[in-house]
Amino acid sequence: MLRRLLSVIHQERRRLLFAIVLAYVSALLAHAHLEVRIDGYPIEIFIASLQAVVVGVFALLVCIFLPSMRFMIEAIAVSRLALASFMYIFPGTGILIQQNPMFSTTVVVIGAIGTSRLIHGRMFKGGAKVRFRRFPARLESLPWQKRFVHWVDDTRPIAVRVTD
Repeated sequence: MLRRLLSVIHQERRRLLFAIVLAYVSALLAHAHLEVRIDGYPIEIFIASLQAVVVGVFALLVCIFLPSMRFMIEAIAVSRLALASFMYIFPGTGILIQQNPMFSTTVVVIGAIGTSRLIHGRMFKGGAKVRFRRFPARLESLPWQKRFVHWVDDTRPIAVRVTD
């Protein structure tokens, strides 16, 4: 079991590092408005460290128990960073977003779905007509998508053949 855990950590090291770093940065941005200090250190450093550890543990659990969903880890990290950047730029609105966790979670999930579509596949390919085609359509990745997937997964992206 420990051998399998170490194998998963080694295989997913880039994805986990990406998620942990973005979780730390997004927590720093989201809580930058706080003026509380603990032993002279800003509290956002402690909050960001705690969130990075929690995100790292749960990302590892997703990689172990839900390997088919691991592609969403980096999409959620990017979405959280975008929301935290918005909250940093507009602190009044950011406080309202932090007070409503259901809204912030919804925004992060919808943003993650859009980010995932942008990272792993084309966002728009002919509009709604693609859905109703009756002949096979081949979806190819863009060059930057291939580089990102290759960096994160250490594999070549697979072209998808869609049939209706």
